[in-house]
Amino acid sequence: MDTEKLKILMKVLEEGNFTKTADDIGYTQSSVSQSIRALEKLMGIPLLIRGKRESHINPAAEEVIPYIKEMLESEEKLIQTAGKIAGLERGTINFACLTSVSVHWLPILLKHYAKLHPNIVINICDGNYEQIENWIYEGKMDCGILSKPKKAKIQTKILKTERLLAVFPANHRFANSKQISVHELISEPFIMPGEGMAYDLGRLINENHVKLNIKYSVAEDYVTLSMIRNGLGFSILPELMVLGIENGISKVRLKEKAERTLCLGSRSEEKCSPAARDFISFIKMNFSNIFDEIRC
Repeated sequence: MDTEKLKILMKVLEEGNFTKTADDIGYTQSSVSQSIRALEKLMGIPLLIRGKRESHINPAAEEVIPYIKEMLESEEKLIQTAGKIAGLERGTINFACLTSVSVHWLPILLKHYAKLHPNIVINICDGNYEQIENWIYEGKMDCGILSKPKKAKIQTKILKTERLLAVFPANHRFANSKQISVHELISEPFIMPGEGMAYDLGRLINENHVKLNIKYSVAEDYVTLSMIRNGLGFSILPELMVLGIENGISKVRLKEKAERTLCLGSRSEEKCSPAARDFISFIKMNFSNIFDEIRC
């Protein structure tokens, strides 16, 4: 079976749209449609339900999707294993990362990794904690950096623990404080960052039985920082998120135990390609040193 057609099918399911799929892979929309029709003819079942704007899997064909994923994963493993045997290390890794880690830490890691493995292609996806956890769980990503995941089937390795800080506008009345308690902040307008209450911030608030005065909820952390600079409120953010940022904000430690635990989450080893397994091992061995390097 032509695995290229299978890849096109999976891309259509991911995008939900023939036109977007064609743009992403450099095909014409007609070529994508022909590929799907040929695959449906070969399998003898309609794979997609086509709408004017969206296409999605035909419920009757859902059972074949896990087998298609297995075939594509096996093909990737075969290519990578053969490449290793031939001494031509190659392959593709799908890696998800928190925005703050992507900005500050990831470029240094990739720089070190590329020196050792110049032929490996790494597809990087930024996301929040929940998105990264779901991507790994669903097999869309090989591994990722996130907070402690909730899904037991994701393999995890704790990499680093860092402080959560109260972040204020530079002219805020608490801006020059050395430390502050979350209990002193209950009347201050609070900007809810992208993670929401489900992970580290939620643990801090719940453990201290505090109800914050939430005025805004923001999906993107760097938008949160911009709002703080403009005096719209304060937030509680990881130390790495505000590393090297001084203009217009003030960072204050919390009196309570306030931490973010960064973990490496990954698929089970038997489901990972050789390249992904090697990349996971590299992160485990080098994360702490590279994390410290960015602080220097």
